[in-house]
Amino acid sequence: MSWQIERLDRSLGEWRADWDALNQRLYKGHPFRDSRFVEPLLQHFGQGCEHLCIHRTEGRIDGMLIFCARGFGIWRQFVPDQAQAAPALLENAALLKTLFAALSPFAWMIELLCQDPQFVPRTLIEEDETTRVLQHALTMNIDLKGEFASYWSERPKKLVQNMRRYGRRVVEAFGTPQTRVIKTPEAMRDAVARYGELESAGWKGGVGTAIHIDNPQGAFYAELMLRFAETERAEVVEYWLNDKLAASRLVVHGGGLVVMLKTAYDESLAKFAPGRLLLEHFLARAFAEKRSEFVEFYTDATPDQLAWATGQRYIQHAMFFRSPFFSTLYDTAYRVKQKLFTRGSQLADEDNLNIHYCERIDALPKDNERLFQAGEETSFDLSSDWFPLLEPVVSKANARVVYVGLESNQEMLAVLPLLRRTGLLVKQTSGLSNFYTSLYRPLLSPAVTIEQMATLLRQMSSEMPTDVWRFDAMDVDHPSYALLESALQQTGFRTYRFFGFGNWYLPVENRTFDEYFQGLSSQLRNT
Repeated sequence: MSWQIERLDRSLGEWRADWDALNQRLYKGHPFRDSRFVEPLLQHFGQGCEHLCIHRTEGRIDGMLIFCARGFGIWRQFVPDQAQAAPALLENAALLKTLFAALSPFAWMIELLCQDPQFVPRTLIEEDETTRVLQHALTMNIDLKGEFASYWSERPKKLVQNMRRYGRRVVEAFGTPQTRVIKTPEAMRDAVARYGELESAGWKGGVGTAIHIDNPQGAFYAELMLRFAETERAEVVEYWLNDKLAASRLVVHGGGLVVMLKTAYDESLAKFAPGRLLLEHFLARAFAEKRSEFVEFYTDATPDQLAWATGQRYIQHAMFFRSPFFSTLYDTAYRVKQKLFTRGSQLADEDNLNIHYCERIDALPKDNERLFQAGEETSFDLSSDWFPLLEPVVSKANARVVYVGLESNQEMLAVLPLLRRTGLLVKQTSGLSNFYTSLYRPLLSPAVTIEQMATLLRQMSSEMPTDVWRFDAMDVDHPSYALLESALQQTGFRTYRFFGFGNWYLPVENRTFDEYFQGLSSQLRNT
């Protein structure tokens, strides 16, 4: 077993075939790990300091990564902004632990950025004594199994109604819209140029982040789309209203996935929602063609976007340390930095953020009712009726109930129902829950950010010092779980996940009892 380190000259060079072969073996040719994606990244955004790390076990390549040196003893994976999920080709996560000595005698930290947990070894992004993991962005996907009509019937009613309304508006104003799909290599550059003009005319053009065919971003996308189009793996999907381009999407295929790279729309037509209408048309075609298994968006999804999703997960950053000594040193330095430098940012936010500490739920600002009503739609034990019933059961001499609310500009962003326990040695703050609770989470507005939650937790730690935070009966797949976990990490706490209990459930939609009963095992039916 050994690592080989090669300096790259903005290209994978002679290692291109090995790179693609490993990507095919591990991830069925995931587009973001394809050399046709990686090489344009190196060419247009590489700094010339990139190194390719190749690992072999018994002569067989089983690991390939691209790194740059960043500071003394720190090596960071090559991840430009255009790579929403970075390529880490590792057959076994344990291989990374052996890379330190090959990089440098002084290497003490390796950073892997933008890792998709669905396409890396599971143990790569699990915390241990030498690994730290941070949540980065909530991405989403759509499972293309079944028919589009079935998928669409399961979307929120508000989304379906809005799309129907937008569709009527378009027909009334422009007549029947046209969807054009550009696939041929010779047409790719012009299609990317049209996309760039659309994006440059909007807010991204105003702040200088839009792609244009003559800037590095435009050249990058034109090249990768051309490369994928040569094997019929790329398409630019356009939405036209008469002779006016209203929206455009850049799309690549591979590994059973269709990946949405970029989306732009004419902002002067915002009231018609052309970008959303294009997405609806695209999905209907994707379900019909069955060319791929999933549509991947690789975005930091908003609540509106998640209404389209059938699945979601967090893209993660991972830091690996040469030994527990270095991870402990890093943790200590991080906590010191938080104490020295976060006080100013906390005070800067105080004009906009108000924190309420209340012993009764009805003492919170009235706007809190909206958050509890949204919680009640999921479970009765996230309602404003449930928590007061729980209070007398959990309250003791050393345990005090407190509701903490975060408010900004007279809008409630969060309510945390908590139980404060004070012992002789340890002060613990936990969620307001016990063995009666089937589900717990903070009541959060979709607008709340990790930074705002971290500010709240810092202030709470000052007002009611806490040694241990404990939250039970939480749904690990709900966005509030990862948001709370990341906020605690930003505050300087180490977080640990542990199994509480499982849930079992029976979907009853779209089938009769007889259909359900026939799906049970013959032994159960006979019994």
